[in-house]
Order: sequence, then structure tokens, then C-alpha cells
Amino acid sequence: MMSSESTTITLFCQVLDDNSNPLGGIFKVGVRSNEFVADLQKIIKAEMSPLLDNFAANQILLWKVLTPQVMGRTRSTRNEFEGFINGIEFPSTDSDKALDENGSIQVLSPFVRLYEYWKDNLDEHFLHLIVQVPPIEHPEKALRVKARDPTPKLLPILEAQKRETQADLEGPPPSRAALISEYIKQQAKLPILNGRPFGCYAPPIGLFHPVFNSFQEVLASQDPLNLDEGACSSVKALQVAFANLYKNETDRLKAIHAPLNALLGGALERVSQTGVTANGSVIEACCGSTAYIAILEMKNEMGTAHVDPFIQAGLSYRRYWGHSGQVIRECSYCPTIILAIAGPWLCVSGAIYLEKVVVQPLIGYIWLGGSFFDEDQFHFTLRLFTALKSAISTLRSYYLTLGPTNKCPGDLVHAIPYVTPSFASTLTYISRPSPDQQSKLVYKAKFIHAGSSRPAVVKFVSRYNAKAHRILAAHQLAPTLYHTGTEDVDTSKYGGLHMVIMDFIEGKHQDGTLASDQYQKVKKAIDLLHGHGFVFGDLRTPNILINGENVILIDFDWCGKAGESQYPVTINLDPRIGWPEGVGPDSVMEMEHDQLMLEQLKPPSHDR
Repeated sequence: MMSSESTTITLFCQVLDDNSNPLGGIFKVGVRSNEFVADLQKIIKAEMSPLLDNFAANQILLWKVLTPQVMGRTRSTRNEFEGFINGIEFPSTDSDKALDENGSIQVLSPFVRLYEYWKDNLDEHFLHLIVQVPPIEHPEKALRVKARDPTPKLLPILEAQKRETQADLEGPPPSRAALISEYIKQQAKLPILNGRPFGCYAPPIGLFHPVFNSFQEVLASQDPLNLDEGACSSVKALQVAFANLYKNETDRLKAIHAPLNALLGGALERVSQTGVTANGSVIEACCGSTAYIAILEMKNEMGTAHVDPFIQAGLSYRRYWGHSGQVIRECSYCPTIILAIAGPWLCVSGAIYLEKVVVQPLIGYIWLGGSFFDEDQFHFTLRLFTALKSAISTLRSYYLTLGPTNKCPGDLVHAIPYVTPSFASTLTYISRPSPDQQSKLVYKAKFIHAGSSRPAVVKFVSRYNAKAHRILAAHQLAPTLYHTGTEDVDTSKYGGLHMVIMDFIEGKHQDGTLASDQYQKVKKAIDLLHGHGFVFGDLRTPNILINGENVILIDFDWCGKAGESQYPVTINLDPRIGWPEGVGPDSVMEMEHDQLMLEQLKPPSHDR
């Protein structure tokens, strides 16, 4: 029995709107048993910020769950739980039904102490409290999370996802679809964008959710780790378990589960849906459905079962998220951490859902077997799981508060980045690269700067010469440059790339040679760059924009110091481009190269 003496109790709670629609997922709060219900209202409001920011604490109604509701992770108990939630009808708070202790829920009075309601010890497997938020006066600010009428731009995307998930459900399960003979067929008709085969790719997933960038930042950090004795012990146990030999997959999974679970935060479990049961998953209730925070697929040894667990995990991701329905996909790219284990090797990837599923390795297969003679490898493993645990925690918080209060892709153009620069109060992406320009991450946008709205071009690049760009912009030979992440080593990267923002200028590209006056302006631009010791590098007509009488250069990705900087190793050497001799992968950039490319643009009538 719970006495009137103050003890800490843990309550598992679910927020519902006035129509019994779930807002976020299940969460827990710790509170002293001698606190008033009014104090608990304040605690819950603070705990669930920003979800409940629109309400005063005394507007939030708390209902005790009287009939035991298991927060199960199996399919049957989850269905029972969701049925209970969907069946809740809130009576008037002053009615006998609301106060009756024999119903399914009972309203709590703000000025009664908690031990009066919970006299018995609480079972941590049950839901204890329903948090009801009142109707909202302004419908456009409503917080409820339910399937909406999609925007015209989002509707075809959701329809494409629906067709894909239906086709996937009608196909073989991931364990069979990952067999190479079947996978070749799958990728031809229902591809996952994971780089297999070459060209089957999407933009970096770090553009669509910060968790993937944070993971890589923690992994690459040189800051000393706060060594935790428990984590060190778990890493040692994990290395032993990974290195050992096992007769089968079941024995390996049993051996690694405890240390792996401890390092990931203690939430790894098996989840079954139609045709899919991964070796492990981390899940969270979200929007009345299930969000998949992490998915693990494992093979006993490299090459056993004739399946790459990286491929199978991507297929499992699609199958799991196909079951989660439209509600989450409407307001999220469904970020998930993917773990693929083959014997003593681990690959960590990230996955998102755009029109199609995208899976990209964050770190390739690495040896986790450990060594007595390699302390650096131990520290790396410890840092790796520090990054993984942090990523899982971040995604759990993300899905717990997911809803229209977040920046929602459904209100924008689907498959656009989340990134907004600090100097702009707002930035809205308007369009994304066309299908034939997927290798160039260039987006049209608009942003508020210095109190006014202006159209802009946002691009993500591995390198950019901001100084050269500004030299030409000062002479109206390049767009105004507002931001480039390449100028500050501490500036965040997104998917390993830097963000660049410049004015959007309407114009066209000239095919072939230029008119005489156009040529003179391009020559002036090149002369200015050469005067400052720069080589433009990629002087082709796609990088020259004609706007009436104005001629501007628009691509400074390659631009570098003459005699020092190098051409990209991925340069396209198609002979039709006509690169001068000496231009090639990693070759040194020279001013002569610009001059020879400029000659190709000279009009036939121009005096040579």
C-alpha cells in the first residue's frame, strides 16, 4: 500500500486532445506522492513542452486510468492498447461518470494529493494517466495529430508512398527479398535508394534530419569522453561477445544482446509485423501509431545466409514504416538508425522516407572484436556507442513531440532540407532539384533578411570559394552572396556538406558561343579573378547566366588559387566538354585553363 508519507512515484502518461486523438507518444513523469494534482499539471506542462505550450497548466485535465492497460510491445497488446485509446470518450468533469471509480477513467481534482488516487504500488507495465487538452479556439493552431487533407504538392508524394508500401506488402518478406537473386528484381521494380546499383541514390540524409549530422559530429569529435565505468564494462563485454564464435544466429544474438542493449539505452526488443521481425528494434508510440527509432538486422558471420544485413535492414525499414500509416509520414521523413551486424562487424546507417526509402551508411562495416593491443580501437568503440545512444535518445524525444507543432514537410514541398541559417528569421524552400539534376543540390527558396522577403538559391556543396564570389558580386558579375558555411571551420555541416545562400536571379543559359557583349563581360569576370590569383575552373555555359544585358557567373564550387588548388577528383572527362590539356582529376588549376575555355565561348565574328 502507498502511504501518505512522501515517496516518488512514476506515472506513465498519454496526451489526448478533446476528441481522443493522441498527441505525441507515451511519456513518464516522476513526482512525489504528497504533491497535489495541480502540481502534477505544472510538471506535465513543462515535461511536454512545446506540445502543451498553448495551454495554461490548469487547463490540462488529468484522468486516472482505472482499467489496467498494458503498454505492450507485441502486436496483440499494442492493438488492444490502441483500441482502448481510440475508444475513450471524455464525460463532463462534473458528471457522476467522471467521478465514478468503477468506469475506465476518473477525473482528478487539482486540490487532492496524489496518494489519495494511487494507494497501491504502481505497475510499470501499465498506463496510469490520460492527459486531456481542451479544444483550441483557433483551428489553424490545432495540435491534434491525425490524417489531414494533404496539400496539393504533398498528395502525389503520399500516393506514391502508398503504392510503394502496398507493393512491398504484396512482395516477399525482407528475409527473402534480400537474397541477391530476388534483390536484383526488387531494385529494378521497387528500389530502395541505398547506392545499389550505382546511381540508385538520393541527397544526403543529413539534409533532412539533424540526428544524422549530430551522430557524425560526436563520432569525429576529438573531445575527451566522460568515461563511465558501466559503459566501459559494456564495451568490454560487447567486444568479447562480438569476437566469439557461435553455431547459429540465435546464439550470437543471445550473447550480444545484454551489452548491446545497455550501450543503446536499454530499449532493444523484437517487434513483429506482417512479414517482418527484425533481430531488434527500438520503438516509440507516436501519433497513435508506432515510430521505429532503430532497426537491427544480424547474420551469424559475414556471408552466412547469403544475405547482407545492410540490405535486409533497409527492406525491414520499408516494411515496418509501411505499417505505421500515413499520419507519421505526413509530418516526418521517418528518420531511423539502422544497425547491420555480420559476425564481429558492425555497419551503422541512417534511413529516411522520401518518395522512396533512402538508406545511407554513416559508418561502414567496422571490426568490433577488440584487441588487447589496441586501446585506440576500444576508445573508438566507446565513442561510437556514445554517439549511437545519443542519436537514439534524440529520435525518441523527436517522435514523442512529433506533430504539426514541428516544421512539417506536409506544409512545404516534400523532400526538402530542414536547414535554416541563423541569420535569417525564416527560410522556406520552394522547389528542389529536377530529376536530371539530382547530383546538384540546388534549391529555390525565399527568406526574410533585414525585414524584407527575397528569393534565394540555396545549395549544398563540399567546397566553395566565397571570396572569389564576392569579388565578382561587387562588380555585378555574380549574385549577392548571403551565407556560406565554408568560411568558418566551426560552422555545421549537413550530410557532410556546407550551406550556401545567394540571390535568385531569373535568366537563361546560352548554348554554344556567346554574343560579343556577353563574351566581354565574362572576360571581365575572368580577368578580375585572375587579378586576385584565382582560377574559375568550370567556365562552361551552364555556369553563365544571361539576364537581359547582365551576364553573371553562378558556380564557384571549383574556384581556387592558381597553381595551388586542384580540380575535383570526380570531374566529368566527357570529351565533348573540351577540357584543355592538363585538366583532370586532382590536377592543379592554372589560369591558362580558364583562358582556353574562354576561347571556346568567343563569338565567331569576334576579332581574334
